[in-house]
Amino acid sequence: MPTNGPAGGYFSFLSREYGLRTRAEWASFLGVTLGRVSQLLSASHIGDRTWNTLLFPIYHRERVIGKESGRADNASRLIDVAKAIPGIVTQTKLSARLGITQGAVAQWRTGFSAIPLKQIRKIMALFASQNALKINALIEMQPIEPTRPHRRWYFFDNTSRGDSIRRKLTGKKGLYFYFDSRGIVSYVGRAEKTPLDIEAETRLSQEVKRIKHWEGLATGRRNSKRTIRQGDIARFLSVYEVTPTNSISMLEAMIIRVTANVGLNNRLERI
Repeated sequence: MPTNGPAGGYFSFLSREYGLRTRAEWASFLGVTLGRVSQLLSASHIGDRTWNTLLFPIYHRERVIGKESGRADNASRLIDVAKAIPGIVTQTKLSARLGITQGAVAQWRTGFSAIPLKQIRKIMALFASQNALKINALIEMQPIEPTRPHRRWYFFDNTSRGDSIRRKLTGKKGLYFYFDSRGIVSYVGRAEKTPLDIEAETRLSQEVKRIKHWEGLATGRRNSKRTIRQGDIARFLSVYEVTPTNSISMLEAMIIRVTANVGLNNRLERI
């Protein structure tokens, strides 16, 4: 498992782009021993000579494929990885971050020219920087009073109180947790594509299928059942921004698996 050290992004790249997922496969790709791979994973600093050794196999694979089409395919992989980094997105921004022209990037993608080793190193450094997992607490155990004035649920019946929460979550991606009045988790959710403010508030309308609320004594109808929504039981909210966003699903699955339905999710995720 890659670490957040200097080489962590490099080995994550090998896993993601080349399907090399074990230390034995990494050692074979680099032409080094398993012990050397372990040293690289635990190292807090990597010198220039070692970086050149690490990057040369990728450079060789990209440059010495033998045909422009093959070279273009490998170059496109590196470019697409770089464009997935927050703040880059386009080839224009990528060229600016690398300090080169847009035309040079276009030539790499078409296979007309090979990516220089120093530019591969810069791309790997960008990938390593965005690959480090970061979790930022936006709100924790925030009291809420869910209400449904019409058909839609809201955090509060007071617009200004609800807006104060939404402003902290707008445009951000990550995980959110609802708690009941006892402080026990009632729901674990993720916002991977939809922003947290929309996803979390919308989830208040979800039916809690594991709760059956019988009202026989009050109504005289012994078999009546009332549908309970997440908004009926949620009294606290915690929200965390997670980067990179491709880690969100894994974290949600792990948390749900650990809670093992102490919360009211009727899922037990696979990791």
